Parts: sequence; structure tokens; C-alpha cells
Amino acid sequence: MKLHPLDTGVSPVGGKAIERSSTWNYVRESHFYCEYGVIDDCIILSRSSGDCNRIDVEARFAILQSIIAEVGLKDKPWVLVEDFQLVRSSDLDSRRYYITMARVLPNIKGLIFCKTSNAMKLVIQLARTFYPVPYSVEITSTLSEAIFLGSSWLGKPSIPSFVHTNPTVEAPIEERSTLDDLLHILGNVEWNKPGMQALESFNEASPWRPVAYAMGLLKKDLDKLMEHRQERLDTMTTRIKQEQDLQHRMTQALQESRRVQESMQRETLRNINLNQIVVDSQKEILFSMGEIIESRSRETANHIRRVSEYTYLLANKLGLSPHEATCIRLASPMHDAGKIVIPDAILNKPGKLTPEEFDVMKAHAKRGYELLRGSKREIMSSAAIIAYQHHEKWNGKGYPQGLTGENIHLYGRVTALADVFDALGSDRCYKKAWETEKVLQLIREERGIHFDPNLVDLFFENLPDFLAIRERFPDVVS
Repeated sequence: MKLHPLDTGVSPVGGKAIERSSTWNYVRESHFYCEYGVIDDCIILSRSSGDCNRIDVEARFAILQSIIAEVGLKDKPWVLVEDFQLVRSSDLDSRRYYITMARVLPNIKGLIFCKTSNAMKLVIQLARTFYPVPYSVEITSTLSEAIFLGSSWLGKPSIPSFVHTNPTVEAPIEERSTLDDLLHILGNVEWNKPGMQALESFNEASPWRPVAYAMGLLKKDLDKLMEHRQERLDTMTTRIKQEQDLQHRMTQALQESRRVQESMQRETLRNINLNQIVVDSQKEILFSMGEIIESRSRETANHIRRVSEYTYLLANKLGLSPHEATCIRLASPMHDAGKIVIPDAILNKPGKLTPEEFDVMKAHAKRGYELLRGSKREIMSSAAIIAYQHHEKWNGKGYPQGLTGENIHLYGRVTALADVFDALGSDRCYKKAWETEKVLQLIREERGIHFDPNLVDLFFENLPDFLAIRERFPDVVS
């Protein structure tokens, strides 16, 4: 069995020694392991294995920060090489944290992933497209290619490639499942470049054909978005047309998403293990759409995360079933979906809106409902109700319908309290964050006026839990 370079202590190119330390590794029981080495004082080599979660990613970056300080890389360019050959999976929270931390690494010249599985390669390709970083990111098939590429980025003299005496042989094509084939295609797509012809000829008889078709449509939409990005840099006169086009494509994406969900649900009847994949996909779509909407109004992604957690906490304290509590948790991030059609000049105005401008702003509640109401799925239908009613008030002086008391859907009343609590305590383009005591005083005063009295009582009975959520998901300054 051929040893890994960190086992031998020798670089796979040039025969150079790898600097190592007993503190440069981390183990979480038998679930996850990582270790680091340094080549030429400028290339950090990392190897990980197992199932990775948020705690593991935090530990990895803590070790990485200590290496940067110890080797003196804060003042000179360096490259990180990630060997993910033995990484089996990672959850959504750990991936988001990895992207956040990767953006703030000091003086990094580039990031190279090697020996990745098809599924992991797809995650990296999508992250590279949707979450760009200010340095080069590449994927290679071997460690020797990765280190050779990193050396070239750093302007190092060319060194001969290591000749592998025991290359990895890919499994015969007849032993691969259609899902393997699909992941292989998706993992090799350059998502930030036009073209998706490989999926157009994907196996017509495969049960995964609907997924391939949907991904092909989404890739074509992504290609259009890349074209529009350059157009937005050239002229601002096309803004209205681009927003209309974005709304139209979002509607198409929602319709296609419903078809994909129905197809996936039929597939889960034959393979119960796919059920968790469907649930996780719905969560990521809802939160990603919520982040896109909030980013237009210069609010943070953690605003929708906190609102989601607040509504989930209130739903549980109300005694709703676990199913209902989860439903409102997943649907509440879409409460401001209608803001996607509000002009930037009004949405991000750093001052008080005029009556006319406020009328335009209020329209976002109805537009969000119209955008989401067509779905037969419970989560999307709940999201439509929340978008429509989260600005209604208990005394009937809210908008857009002027509903009173319990005529307002419970989901709308719960989200209204959560949204106001979070918005008042956060910075916005038109105001600074209020002090916590001032926010709490307003909520007390609005009991039975703006907010459901029962919900206000539950809120104050469980105030420490709400404050803990705010501390757990703070706004991150990018």
C-alpha cells in the first residue's frame, strides 16, 4: 500500500521534507481526523478523513491559524492544499463556516483541493461559483499536481512531477450507478463558465434524468446571470430589465423546483435513504433564496437564520406539533420574498421613506405572496402566508389586508414578532441598532396593539432563550 506523503514525511514532488508538529492535528473520537504539514515554508498541506461537522471545521481553522503564526505566513504569500480523498461527507453548517473562514485567511495566494470524490467536487465547484474569494481556487486529481501548481503560483522554480508507481484505477463503468454517473458529470462542470452539454445526453432511462434536466436548466440560468453581471458593470440603465428577468427566472426556478421535489419524492418510495437528501435540499434552497433576497436590502444572512430560530422557539413554546414547528422554521426565512421586486433606490434608502415610497415598499408583502402561492407543498404554501401577513397588526392597522386578532394566521403573527425583535436590534441602512432594553420596552407597549398578547407573554417568559439565539448567530461584517 502506497503511503500518504504526510506518513512518509516527504513531498510528492522534488523529494523535499515536510515540516510537521505534534500540535498540528485534530481527532474527534473515531468520526473525524485531520493533520497538517508545511513544505518550503510556503505551502500548507492538509489531510482530512471521516464525517466533518461545524466543530471539526472550527478546530481545523484554529490549527491553521496557529501554523500561519508559527511559520510566519502573515507577511508573505502562501498556498493551502486540501486532501479530501478520505472525507465522506460534511453538513450545510460546516460548509458555510468553511467558506466564511476561507475568505479571511491572511495573505493566502491560492487554495487547491485534490483527490476529491465526485460529490465533494460538486460542492467545491458550486461554492467556487456562488461564493467567490479574492484568490485562486483549483481542483486537481493528485497531490503532486496540486503542489506543483501551488509552487507555480508562488513563483517557485519548476520541479519535476512525481511519478506515481501505483496510480488509482477508476472502477469499470458498468459497476457504477446512474447516480455515480450524474455526480461525475456535475463534479466536472465549470459552473462559472458557459455550457452544460454533458447533461443533455444523460441516460434517458435513468430515474435521475429529471434531476439532470433540472440541473441543466439551472446551469443555463446561471450562464445568463454571468452575462448580466458584466452588463450591470457597463450600464445602470438596464437595472429594471434585469430585475424583471430575475423575477421571471425565479418563478421558473420555483416551478422547476416543484417538479424536482415531486420526482424526488417518488424516488424515495423505492429508496428510503434518499428522504434526508430531499429534506436537506429544501432547507438549502429556502435559506439560499432568503439570503439572496436579504442581500438586496443590505441585510445579513444571519437575519433570516435568527428569524427562523425565533419562530421555531415560539412555535415549540406554543405547543405546536414538531411537524408544524419545523414547517414555520423552514418557511419564515421567505417572509420578505417580495422585496426582490422593490427598486434599490427605495429598498436601500438611508433615511425615512416618503409616503409614496412607503406605499411601494408595502407592496412587497402582496408580491411575495403572489410569487410563492402557486406551490402545493406545505412549506412553500406556509411561506406564502407568512410573506402576505407578517406586517398585519393585532389591532387591524397593519397591511396589506388590515386583518385583526386571530384572523391573522398564527404563522404570520409569530413571524411578525420575531422579525420586529430582530430588525430593531440590528443595523439597517436607515437606522442604527436599538439598545436591547429599548426594543423590549417597545414590544411590551405593543402587546395587544401590534402583537398577539399571548405571543408577547411567551416571548418574555422565555427571553433568555431568545437572547441566546441572537448571541449564537451574530451579524458578520464582510
